[in-house]
Amino acid sequence: MTADNLQHWVERANCPTLAEYTVPWVAAGSPYGPAQSLRWIDSSEEPIASAGWATQSGIVTLTADASLDLPQVQGLLRRVQDSIHVQPNRVRHVMNGFVLAVGCYVTPLSDAALQSARRMGPVSVDMDGTACKLPDPAAKIEKARKAGTVGRKRKMIKC
Repeated sequence: MTADNLQHWVERANCPTLAEYTVPWVAAGSPYGPAQSLRWIDSSEEPIASAGWATQSGIVTLTADASLDLPQVQGLLRRVQDSIHVQPNRVRHVMNGFVLAVGCYVTPLSDAALQSARRMGPVSVDMDGTACKLPDPAAKIEKARKAGTVGRKRKMIKC
């Protein structure tokens, strides 16, 4: 996929499943994904911003820590911490997931992600009347630490 293909795709992602899973699964493994996702997170359109944050989550899940731009990821953590509670519903959902992904998959930033999760406090997301619950990143990061799995990268983010 080219950068133009990814952009075309994200602009037509008309439901959360496409915007938060399908597009990011492909973008996170693309050489264009990192740059595209940084543009997408600044979008005023909820599905595109959601796709950007979900792509960033995928990137930190798949990419070796030595290959990540750790200061950039840390800056994104601060951005989430400072703005999550004023974001649109689905953007809050995937930002919460980004903090969780950094805490569980990026060893040098696990402490920073845990601190961000604690500073954010509870995040409210409307789950459209389903029984789904938003995970608590602090609790999940602590669980990963106890299990000794922090930093264990995934080979793919697709189900």
